[in-house]
Amino acid sequence: LSYFGIIIFQERIANESLLVFLFQAAISLGYLVSPYIMSRINRRPQFITSAMMMGLGMLVLGAENFIPCQSIRDYIPYICLLVTGLSYGLGVGPVPFVLMSEMFGVKYKSEGMAMAIAARCLMAFTQLKVFADVEDLIGISGIFLCHSLINMIAAIFVFCVLPETRNKSLSE
Repeated sequence: LSYFGIIIFQERIANESLLVFLFQAAISLGYLVSPYIMSRINRRPQFITSAMMMGLGMLVLGAENFIPCQSIRDYIPYICLLVTGLSYGLGVGPVPFVLMSEMFGVKYKSEGMAMAIAARCLMAFTQLKVFADVEDLIGISGIFLCHSLINMIAAIFVFCVLPETRNKSLSE
């Protein structure tokens, strides 16, 4: 959305530039508030909640065409992108970096974090390269629904696999 927001919404929204600006502002606000939340609640619930909220926002964007009332549909992209951007900034964006710094031992921290960040960059690059082809194949609604599913899977993965790291030593 950060890279293709104007292209995605140019035919659906009267002011796509405002929408993209609000999305980025919501992400920034989330990043500003996230440290205060992280100091008060555990990492796993913060990530799971934000991933579920992002998934919900993407789900509604993907299903927008099935909402019969046009007056409601006009506001859906604004609401959903604000929720998605804020949720990303509150958890999905910052929590993995904090978790990595808490999970890797001192000996492996720099290598582990470098590999994780490189994998993240590789996935972002791949996503940007295949976006147009995937949009042609499944449409923009399909892309939103796929992203929703991925966020839900991420929340389930974190719930089932990832240990809580807040207020724990590396050996714990």
